[in-house]
Amino acid sequence: MAEPADRTPQEWVDFYLQVESDVASGKERTLNGRNIRFEDLEQIRIARNDWESRVLQSTSTASRIGGLRYKTADLSS
Repeated sequence: MAEPADRTPQEWVDFYLQVESDVASGKERTLNGRNIRFEDLEQIRIARNDWESRVLQSTSTASRIGGLRYKTADLSS
């Protein structure tokens, strides 16, 4: 995977999903020189949710109302 500074939002989501899975299954991961354990799962999930919302924002091309996508009709004909 790319270096941390070079990751896209989707790569960050994938990264945090992998870390979450590893830690939830009892593995220990190291991030920025810090050992990440089961107790850190809530922080991992918060970071993943943040990146997931960034992915959703960056991929949204249609307008939104109340979280639903819509497109305006072309009535020019």
